[in-house]
Amino acid sequence: MGTKREQNLKKLFRLSREIPITTAKLKTMGISPFLARKYKESGWIESIGFGVYKLPNSDLSIEGLLHCLQEDLNLNLHAGAKTALEMGGVRHFYREEEKVYFYINSKSNVPLWVRSFHKKAKIIRSSKWNQKKFLYNPGTKIFDFFIAKKELAILEQIELINRGETFEETAQLFELLSSMDSKLINELLKEASIKAKRIFLFLA
Repeated sequence: MGTKREQNLKKLFRLSREIPITTAKLKTMGISPFLARKYKESGWIESIGFGVYKLPNSDLSIEGLLHCLQEDLNLNLHAGAKTALEMGGVRHFYREEEKVYFYINSKSNVPLWVRSFHKKAKIIRSSKWNQKKFLYNPGTKIFDFFIAKKELAILEQIELINRGETFEETAQLFELLSSMDSKLINELLKEASIKAKRIFLFLA
């Protein structure tokens, strides 16, 4: 029978190398903050910020970050705007160098290490459109993560025009969308700004 340490290490090395490992996650595995520091000193895990680690030679991904924030830290957060559209396949490729838009409930806080994880991460606080019915799991990974449905994502993108995004690119993204759920669009438009409503109707 293996030692407790060996059992812990087996659990660690079974984790996805795309997902940051929080102290909250480690606690569910029976690994205390004290043990985590010991494992770091031994080189079995590496620190990427306060209270968060990764396995050596990990290839952390945006999808893995979303899973960590949504599932391990239980944050009411999602990828939105063109980030969600691209992750959902609206474009043929996902460009890592682009800004990554995260939408979070205005009452929640994103850990400081998230910005160091992705230098172009843009955190947008919003008290609207954060219900789970507007999100979905695209199913492109073996773990769950949730992004804005295309109806929500395009409205978020429209809201960002002249706030870091252009009308031209937004119009191009709109043209790439397949048919949208009219009932969902009508529900979302009720909370949209006047600018977003006008631009959406113009593009439609």
